[in-house]
Amino acid sequence: MLANFPAAYPGWFVEGFAEYFMTADVTPGRIQVGGHSPGRVSSLAQSNAWAPMEAVLASDPAPSQVHAFYAQSWLLTHYYFGSDERRPQLSAYLAGVAQGADPVASAAETLGHEAAD
Repeated sequence: MLANFPAAYPGWFVEGFAEYFMTADVTPGRIQVGGHSPGRVSSLAQSNAWAPMEAVLASDPAPSQVHAFYAQSWLLTHYYFGSDERRPQLSAYLAGVAQGADPVASAAETLGHEAAD
């Protein structure tokens, strides 16, 4: 990602992008990306295991919430990559962050979600 698309990406997206493509299934005649990650789904399913979204967007999870950070980063990336309508929002967000916008504040402006959502 960083070699082919160099920019200043927020940490959650760098990790979410890696997790998103980690599930790639390559067979003769077909490449499928964006599958679910059983380990990350398991992390999300644990009660009270989610990190605060502000910490995820700021890429600053507490040490006890690192697994949640990776899982939520994967989920956010999957959510925005998985929709033709949401993908432009993600592009606008990433462009803003690359130009120096705060990743938490910019999420409210370009993605339409406050960190508490």
